[in-house]
Amino acid sequence: MSEFTLDGQVQHEWVDYNGHMRDAYYGLSFSYAVDEVMIALGMDAAYREATKGSLFVVEDHTFYLRELRVGAEFTITSYVVDYDEKRIYLRQEMHALDTLRAVYESLQLHVSRNGGVATAAPMPSPVLAALEAAKVSAAEVAAFTHRAGAIGVRRTKPPK
Repeated sequence: MSEFTLDGQVQHEWVDYNGHMRDAYYGLSFSYAVDEVMIALGMDAAYREATKGSLFVVEDHTFYLRELRVGAEFTITSYVVDYDEKRIYLRQEMHALDTLRAVYESLQLHVSRNGGVATAAPMPSPVLAALEAAKVSAAEVAAFTHRAGAIGVRRTKPPK
């Protein structure tokens, strides 16, 4: 298994009226961590320029578990859960002070912007090989907590 990391720190302008990091900045931080994954997999700026290929997020789920306050240092660790020729399922965990603060899971779609319009496109074989090397095992996936699922209101009793 390979994991990819990004370190960050909560900036003053990221803090909301409740005194903790605003949800949008969790998303921004996780997005920057996806950039690090792309670079590690070979989809860096040179790749994007030469191939017009990139990743677009098409679905995501975030679990906000513990708040972060201004100045808090955090680390985001990213894992490749699964992939196929066009999609990557990523899991990212944000830790601060050895405590899991948030979990982000996303489905990333590889696109080509050739012709000016982004369309789904297969990833080249070197990227697929890097994904295979990075993919976590089924046992590791089974150990993950706070897994994304279908969003909805689950009821044990019918609504009145």
